Amino acid sequence: MLSSESRVRQEKLKACLYRLALYDFGEDKIPQMVSELKDLYSDGFRHSYAEFFPIVLDISKPENEYNADVLAEHLAQISQYIEQDYITGDKEFTRLYLPLLKLCDHLNLEIGRLNYYTITNNQVLDTQSKVRELTEAVDQSQSTLEDAAARTSSLQTEMLTILSIFSAVVLAFIGGMSFTGKTLESIGQSSIYRVSFIAIICGFVVFNTICGLMYIIAKITGRNIYTACSKPGCSCTEPASTCSPIHRLRLRLPYVFWVNVILISLLLLVVLAWTIDFRNAVECFHNILPWATHS
Repeated sequence: MLSSESRVRQEKLKACLYRLALYDFGEDKIPQMVSELKDLYSDGFRHSYAEFFPIVLDISKPENEYNADVLAEHLAQISQYIEQDYITGDKEFTRLYLPLLKLCDHLNLEIGRLNYYTITNNQVLDTQSKVRELTEAVDQSQSTLEDAAARTSSLQTEMLTILSIFSAVVLAFIGGMSFTGKTLESIGQSSIYRVSFIAIICGFVVFNTICGLMYIIAKITGRNIYTACSKPGCSCTEPASTCSPIHRLRLRLPYVFWVNVILISLLLLVVLAWTIDFRNAVECFHNILPWATHS
């Protein structure tokens, strides 16, 4: 057979294979397809095995209307049709039996090879995905380990700093209590106003010193000592008119704000009472002075 004629028949066989790969190729079309294959394989035509893999690969693409498994199923139906023809004794397609057997073997071999390649490729992709996940997990663990190592290296310094500040808090508290005790010891020898004034000043200094040291500890340890607040003015993201330090102190540290307000108010009351008492004493002295002089 001439090569040109063989090429033409190869293209016709290719078209037949694409038709057999369609879902809507029904059993009623089997006799017609067998007749076409009989005509193709007459005069010693031999199909080209090397061209089957590209055909099967194209048929197996998910975006088209063909299917390789459907092709294999229809070829099996054609084989059964030819065997039935031989069994019944018609023997119309006897010469087609061997070429069709080779055709089915070659196509099934390529379909099996493609399926194996697909399964292997999926396994490779799955393995690559798992390797990628493990790599990300290892990187994350490495990052966590590095953070832990950095945290551990600075933990000793932080602990020493915190212990030092706590020691300062204790010393400040003890010093304040010692000063307060001495003040109370001299309460019988001094004016009540003077004792009250010094006691309030001592409480103001000790309280704010301890609050300042606790604020430093919170900054070192990364803790938040502020009160939760959702009102305007809690932070300086609002307009400048509402970003008042005293207003923020009242909202975020109310215990510090009100204790200081109470201490300052008591201090002012003591000073006011002391002043009034002093003026009354002066007036009383002026009232008594003429009588003492007359005596």
